[in-house]
Amino acid sequence: MRVPDFSQPVTEWDLSVHAQRRQTRDMRPGTHRARMLPLALASCLALLAVAGCSESPPPKEAFGPPAPPPRPPPVRKQLPIPLPPDVPPPPPPLAETPAPQPPLAEVTPAAPSPPPPPVVVTGLSAADLAKLFGAPAARVPAGTGERWSYHAGPCEVDVFMFPDVAHGGLTALDRRVTAEAPGAEAEQACLRRLRDDHAI
Repeated sequence: MRVPDFSQPVTEWDLSVHAQRRQTRDMRPGTHRARMLPLALASCLALLAVAGCSESPPPKEAFGPPAPPPRPPPVRKQLPIPLPPDVPPPPPPLAETPAPQPPLAEVTPAAPSPPPPPVVVTGLSAADLAKLFGAPAARVPAGTGERWSYHAGPCEVDVFMFPDVAHGGLTALDRRVTAEAPGAEAEQACLRRLRDDHAI
């Protein structure tokens, strides 16, 4: 460092004991060094004061005990993750149940039609027989009476007419039917055919 208005710089040797002895020899009244010594000392003190003020005091922590190391963060205990409850599998889809069908009405077989009433010839008068079959195809005398013959296709019917003693006139006492097949049903079929042909 350099003191203002000094011809030479101030060194540590100047401040040492040897310098003080030298300065004592030179401290004679009237000398230039003796007059400048108080000014030089004042300048040194001012520089030291300024240098001391510019330095910031050390932090308080530097003079105290060392701070303890930071504590590690607390370790949280890892809780076990609860497992989801066992979910039962969904039930299988139900098979589609067909809609109930309405009960079918019981089909009752049709009752067979009753057979037509038989065609009765015996006991008819000549007038009633003519109303039923019409006029005979032939009238042939037979004893005291007559034989009336009727034809309808393959059917042939002979009616034997005899006098009615109680009422007079002729009355049918018997008949003979020649049909395609034997049997009472075949004979009735021929009689109904003769009746129906006459009704037309």
